[in-house]
Amino acid sequence: LERSLRRPAHYRKSVGREVKITTTETIEGDTRHHGVVESADDRAVSIRVGEAVRTIPYGVVGKARTVFRWERNAKSGRK
Repeated sequence: LERSLRRPAHYRKSVGREVKITTTETIEGDTRHHGVVESADDRAVSIRVGEAVRTIPYGVVGKARTVFRWERNAKSGRK
């Protein structure tokens, strides 16, 4: 359900999805980035973290995964 992101194509397929990225260098004061993928090209991925958009070059990504949110469906009307 959660998927590792390794290649630029993986990031492009994840546009609009929630991800967690850990970087080997500090970017905008943090090494852990949790947000939604805005765009991805052959050099970097851009994710929305709160109100800001962070551009993270693939060369500094240590680990990246999609985030799966388990949401419970409403119960049926049976009693």
